[in-house]
Amino acid sequence: MQWDELITKRNTNFTWSSQDVSEVVIKSINKEVYDNIPSKQMNMPYQVDILNWKDPDLRNFIFANTHRNTNVPVEDDKGNPQVLAPWLYIISSRNVKEDERDELDTNDTKHVDKITYIETGIVATYIMLASENKGLATGLCECIRNRDAIAKKIGREGSKVILMIGVGNPNGSQTYFDPRVTKERDIPYRQNPYKVPNFESIFNIQ
Repeated sequence: MQWDELITKRNTNFTWSSQDVSEVVIKSINKEVYDNIPSKQMNMPYQVDILNWKDPDLRNFIFANTHRNTNVPVEDDKGNPQVLAPWLYIISSRNVKEDERDELDTNDTKHVDKITYIETGIVATYIMLASENKGLATGLCECIRNRDAIAKKIGREGSKVILMIGVGNPNGSQTYFDPRVTKERDIPYRQNPYKVPNFESIFNIQ
């Protein structure tokens, strides 16, 4: 896919086709990202767990813990169906091992956290673009209400779950089945409701 097409086509996707996405494709995305992603001192202070639907209870647990708005009950909450994708990438913090460290002062926890969050954004972007380049849709989710519980469920106790990315084929539906309330529900946004700041307030050549 050409770069212009790739960056203009990408959108946050909310509803997913049951069409299979093979593990071979997911592995190729992972390898492309790993081989090409930049990292400060190449420490990569994150880990990425990728889930399919072989454990439906786990996936539904994760969905239940991505409640969109804490000021509304589950019955009214639109949820984050991004995490119901055929594949789910979960990015969490990783303690850099002694023999991996390169100029990283792990005692400076504020600095480590800052670098981890920056690099999480980088790896998430690479995962999204690599997935889109394979013809797949992606959806980001950071509304994670119980990070510790999710970390424990996926065997990452002690790490901080930072971000999730759903990956799969879109189905174009404006509704999805919400397993929390066992009924069809409108997707969170029928169209992007956000107005971004004007160009000049973001990009300024001096």
